[in-house]
Amino acid sequence: MEVRLSRRGRYLLEPLYLGSGDFLGMTEMTRRVTGLQELIVPPREWTMPALDTAMGGFLGELAVNRFLYQDPILTAGYRPYTSQDPMRSISWKQSARGMGLISKQYDSTTEPRVAVLVHADASSEEQMPAVEACYSMARTVCRMLEEKAIIYRMAVNSTFDVLINGALVAGNQWNKPLETGRGYGTEHFRRALEILGRAAGQPAESCERFCTEYFGPGTQDSCIMITTQPEETVRSCLHLAPGRSLLILRPEQPTGKEDAE
Repeated sequence: MEVRLSRRGRYLLEPLYLGSGDFLGMTEMTRRVTGLQELIVPPREWTMPALDTAMGGFLGELAVNRFLYQDPILTAGYRPYTSQDPMRSISWKQSARGMGLISKQYDSTTEPRVAVLVHADASSEEQMPAVEACYSMARTVCRMLEEKAIIYRMAVNSTFDVLINGALVAGNQWNKPLETGRGYGTEHFRRALEILGRAAGQPAESCERFCTEYFGPGTQDSCIMITTQPEETVRSCLHLAPGRSLLILRPEQPTGKEDAE
């Protein structure tokens, strides 16, 4: 039997009883499937030209910043020290060989990384469409990052109902956001869809604490923030490293984009 569910969410499948037999009722077979099971329905894609435009500009900046900013971990070679070089770029090991002060030459950043943060708050039933729009936008954003093979992680600030070892843990007991690890690929995207399907629409913690926990100061990732909050409120909670990009998406106007200075 094929079943089509049109609404995002988490559905419990109660114990199932199956019975079959022949037309005359001479034989009968029964089976009972026990144990609590669940079905997770992810949100639909968000189709909106403004979102495509905003993401196109953001992805273009990632490609440019890859070559504009150097990665201090990737040493490409050495050259004589100049007065414009910072002291921390000096290779004291190479300089000790009697060749004068030697500076390290760093390679450009090779793997742009993105943190996708979702903070959607529905204080009333009338605000639920905006929350659902945030989850749909998050799915589309992750899909576009997957298509570009960009490493990303996603965190959703929401309460969740989960099954742990076959037991139901209610959302008010699982009072913690869920996140994926860094990566991309089929399994990674599937995990992102599962989290978006489980989200209950009520924040597990404040926006400020959520941003600090999942995008703290010094984080070297760029950030896509999908939220129902005003842009100025969210921007004050996020601290970008130099050369990283910030894209703030809201259901009403998903176009707010800026660079860190």
